[in-house]
Amino acid sequence: ATPGCDPRGPRCARWLPARRTQQPALVMEWKGDETRLGQLCQLFQLASSPDNSVQQQVMQMLQQFSQLPDFDMYLATVFAKLTSQDEVVRQRAGLLLKTNVGRCPPGTLQPAVAEYVQAHALSAVRDSSKVIRHTAGTVISILVLKVGIVQSRPTLDQLAGCLGDHNADTV
Repeated sequence: ATPGCDPRGPRCARWLPARRTQQPALVMEWKGDETRLGQLCQLFQLASSPDNSVQQQVMQMLQQFSQLPDFDMYLATVFAKLTSQDEVVRQRAGLLLKTNVGRCPPGTLQPAVAEYVQAHALSAVRDSSKVIRHTAGTVISILVLKVGIVQSRPTLDQLAGCLGDHNADTV
């Protein structure tokens, strides 16, 4: 099963629209293990190695990490919140996040994961790095496809609000 997806399908895991202006409480409550966050960052850094055996080890370790039920939340944290990490580390986390979310059949993304990823991708839209902002846009696009436009309304409203922002580091 893909992490973050509900294997029971859309009937059991339908994501309902959240009409709120603040981040959901669930988003604020999740806190990953610092050791795992560090290990993930190290793996994304090692992925640049020209050594094929190192790359194979990285893939094996990422496969093990992907078994965590909150793996996508770890990826969203590395991508959007660990701004002290190298841009390439954060981008790799964001691209893997996009891939994982994209693997979920529509309507099966767990609500807590969807809310967490959406909130963090929205914050990354304002990142100083153009690469991170673009990656955030792809993550948001995939999320909208997976949870639907109606359920993504709060995210889309906030994203539309960013269009009027005079900050060059937005969208």
